[in-house]
Amino acid sequence: MPNFRRSFVPGGTFFFTVVTYKRRCILTKPESLEILHDVVDNVKQQHPLYMVFAGR
Repeated sequence: MPNFRRSFVPGGTFFFTVVTYKRRCILTKPESLEILHDVVDNVKQQHPLYMVFAGR
């Protein structure tokens, strides 16, 4: 498990790339994308954020 540093910068912009284990194509299935969107929505309710772009 990687050890990520968490940084807080008020008003900062952050870029995240999501890659699956061994680059498996699990995020191409509609069910998986729905779960991912649900998780992102849940996080957005708990932590205010603004998504500039989400794509593939």
